[in-house]
Amino acid sequence: MASDKDIQYTMQHIILIILVVLTVVDGFFLVSRICNSKHNLHLASHDDNDNTQLFPEQLNIIYDSKCSVCQWEVDYLQSQMDKYFADTEPLMRFTDLELGDYDENDPVNGGVTYEMGMRSFHAVKQNGEVLHGVPVFREAYEIIDQGWVWSVTKIPIIGKLASFGYDIFASIRTQLTRGSSVEDLIEKHYQLKSEQEVCKPCQEDKKNLESSWLTTFSNGIQTWTSESKTISVVCDSDKEETTSRTSKVDIEIISLKHPILILSGATPGPFYHSHPHVSTEFDHLDFSMEEQVKSNIEVIRKIANTVQEYNRDGLLPFSLPLPPSDSSDMNYFKGIESPKLIHWISNDKEDTNYPCGCSDYQSRLQVVNDATDKSCRDNSMDSYNVLENYEVGNNVSDRRFRLETFAMFGIEEGTKTNGEHTFVQLDMRDILDPQYFMPYVPAYAITGGKLAMFTVTSNSGGKSSKQADVDQVKLAYDNMISVLSKLDATFDNVVMLWNRVKDLDKNERSVLMTRSEIMGWDRPLAESVLEINGVNDTIQGIDERTGEQLYIELIVVAQLPS
Repeated sequence: MASDKDIQYTMQHIILIILVVLTVVDGFFLVSRICNSKHNLHLASHDDNDNTQLFPEQLNIIYDSKCSVCQWEVDYLQSQMDKYFADTEPLMRFTDLELGDYDENDPVNGGVTYEMGMRSFHAVKQNGEVLHGVPVFREAYEIIDQGWVWSVTKIPIIGKLASFGYDIFASIRTQLTRGSSVEDLIEKHYQLKSEQEVCKPCQEDKKNLESSWLTTFSNGIQTWTSESKTISVVCDSDKEETTSRTSKVDIEIISLKHPILILSGATPGPFYHSHPHVSTEFDHLDFSMEEQVKSNIEVIRKIANTVQEYNRDGLLPFSLPLPPSDSSDMNYFKGIESPKLIHWISNDKEDTNYPCGCSDYQSRLQVVNDATDKSCRDNSMDSYNVLENYEVGNNVSDRRFRLETFAMFGIEEGTKTNGEHTFVQLDMRDILDPQYFMPYVPAYAITGGKLAMFTVTSNSGGKSSKQADVDQVKLAYDNMISVLSKLDATFDNVVMLWNRVKDLDKNERSVLMTRSEIMGWDRPLAESVLEINGVNDTIQGIDERTGEQLYIELIVVAQLPS
């Protein structure tokens, strides 16, 4: 029996063949098109002074860009306009339902809701008339002078048959092209929208948090929390120098509804590698931006696969249903299709010997946006959510890397086995190499309970910063421990650590090695180290008490003791 994926590919190929045939047949009509010059009528068909027109184009087609068949149809229509009507004003516009800013209340979208658009192809005419189903195709092809393709559907009996066949296809479209039923996709869309609305009041409680990176993380994790509050504690790692001006640290405390998975930042190189870094370990890589995105997303999915691998071996601190024995994805768990992502994109100049193909942040951002969608769909993570793209400087693993990607997952059917809250390190055991010292883990699976989130620098507790990079890192850690102590927690409770660093070339080794060599803390964390060199920089750059530069900020997430 053919699998769903086989059926999906077959349907896509059938549609593609139809489009190819239409293109060939269209060639025979090229001469008549030119002679007809019907496109000039299109220019005259709408009056620029007609205030009743919602938009200058003749038709606004509302489509699902994550459906390959829909995207092919849009691409075909666009290609025909580009080919035969390049000298006219645009004849059609295309509005993507899956864009985060799609507004069903915008008049140009004719009141078409996400659910309406997902259940049937919709379009809005200039005068506000809304079409759906077969009439959309008929109107669109008429506009590009290929109305003959659908003209037969104007015969009532044939039109009814065509609509009947389309309705059948529409009911199974997303199952074939996206691997999920239309009902599931609609439910997830409105659930996410509802959660975003619920989270809006939380923003007032977060207004005193220092770092926009931390706020982004907090906004993303709200989906999986039952309550949230913000408190302030005194950071007094140096009690003699503590002042009311510098000693307060804001902490957000959240309660998890179910287990979650928090990953270290994924980079394009082998996950297990030397520390301090050895650049020759990465010389063999393809450094193009597309490949860097693809590699990061593949690593993220591979790390997520370890949840069921550990589950099958009874190594998780919570119970989790196993996929059915006949499942096409034996690593599936509810939530694996919906990672929350953050991209850190380098704005550093191109390396002429190892170019990524994009010379600046904006061009790299465009590639990241496009390639993320394809890579996530290729890895069965269609419901991904990019929380934010941040502009940064160099990457700590290798200066040729232009991208690091953070991910977290909700393990939505996981259940605690007892009353204790804990977390467990997950490794990719098939490629784990013990020869490498790793200060960070692929991921931690967290049972639930309460998480504390805060940010500190080397002078958060009132102690003057030191010029030496090692001293600043140690002071930042001292301040982190001081804050944790107020929560009856220690370094052993820390799950995630993001290091925001200035001048990475100078400070890299102290950031990577101080914790183990000076502090004596060998336990790895879900960690990322990024150079601050972009528009999202919010770290306080100067110690106002001494005039010295601050080199590091720590963003900390810890699980509080039960």
